[in-house]
Amino acid sequence: MANKRGIAWPLENKQDSPHLFANAGVGWFYNWSSEKRSDVNLHFVPMYWSASREDPTQFVNKVRSQGAKVILGFNEPERGEQANMSPGDAARVWKQHIEPLANEGIRLGSPSIASTEAGLNWLQAFFNAGCRVDFLALHWYGVGVDNFIHFITKARERFGNKPVWVTEFACTSWNQGQPISQEEINNFFNQSINRLDGIDWIERYAWFGATRHLDAALGSGNCLISSQGTLSELGKIYVNGGSTIGPSQGSRVVALRSNANNKFVCADNFGNNPLIANRDEASDWEKFDLVRINGNEVALKSHANGQYVCAEDGGNGPLIANRSSVDGWETFTMIDRGNGKVAFKAVNGKFVCADDYGNRELAANRDSADAWETFDLV
Repeated sequence: MANKRGIAWPLENKQDSPHLFANAGVGWFYNWSSEKRSDVNLHFVPMYWSASREDPTQFVNKVRSQGAKVILGFNEPERGEQANMSPGDAARVWKQHIEPLANEGIRLGSPSIASTEAGLNWLQAFFNAGCRVDFLALHWYGVGVDNFIHFITKARERFGNKPVWVTEFACTSWNQGQPISQEEINNFFNQSINRLDGIDWIERYAWFGATRHLDAALGSGNCLISSQGTLSELGKIYVNGGSTIGPSQGSRVVALRSNANNKFVCADNFGNNPLIANRDEASDWEKFDLVRINGNEVALKSHANGQYVCAEDGGNGPLIANRSSVDGWETFTMIDRGNGKVAFKAVNGKFVCADDYGNRELAANRDSADAWETFDLV
């Protein structure tokens, strides 16, 4: 596959050109239509937006004439203002006209659904009608990288663990009266693309949007193009193939010795097991980078596997070192308890506890801090 990172290019943007994004960091683009309409040197992926917009035979002929090797399906067909197709109508068109393209070696992307229960149910009915695809195309808008990754992971599991393309995503509250700050957008942007780059079943993704302005509810802070027509700060990062906003302002190596049993906290089995205080000495599995984020907010990066410690399921699950970047579930408030002792409060507002005198896995489940919730920084 080419570079995962792509551009969702809006054809209504007549001011600018997708040539802005022709760089090694970006490998492909689509424009919600079946025609490239640009000579930009990026791999073009045609989309069959809706049967009401384009005759399916015409679409298939264009795909063949372009020599396309992959296509995207209907755009948010569950929504009246988008493709607006019932699962039954979509399935009839799909099976008669689109599925035969697979016999010619063309990969089929599913209809692209919004991140709602209505979208998921529509796609379920589409698959129940016997339609086949090679990968899922998903959209997501909201706040919180963990929420984003949770949605696409659960959608993938529901529909047969197929590869995933995220063809629209951005950070927004959808409330112009309570807009998301640029800092929060920047953090989401960097953390999300790092997470997507690190997940093997994510084949491609496209941030929204490649334009100078977005409506107030979505927020122009998500724009990849500045008001002057140059790449925005987000756009520069996106095109250059990396991220510049890191989670830390400094770090140091520590071991955590539980006051519950005087044992060191261990990311056992190369970090594949939840954290537990069960070691007499501190080696790699018992060492962490204590990463300063902001003030007394910290993250813990395990030396066992290079992953950040996560309070799984918003603090309802055990602590485990399984995240490649830092968001809410990987952020802890470190509270100084004096004499080199600290406590950690997770995203759910609960203190991390070495329960049952340290015999149980660490979990954020205590309202106050006593010995079981206290650790020596060594």
